[in-house]
Amino acid sequence: MDVPGGEEWEFYDLERDPTEMNNSYNNPENAAKISELKKELDRLKDYYKVDEPPPQKKRG
Repeated sequence: MDVPGGEEWEFYDLERDPTEMNNSYNNPENAAKISELKKELDRLKDYYKVDEPPPQKKRG
């Protein structure tokens, strides 16, 4: 997926927002959980030897 400016992250509180209408990624209350999940993602990428795809060239 080509996202202008780099990565795009989403984080939803499925108890409060089961329809995933409000991305709460930038909510400071979620910073610790998001950090924990990113560390787990990195661990799993290492475990399964997942290489990052090369950056996509900008279309112009």
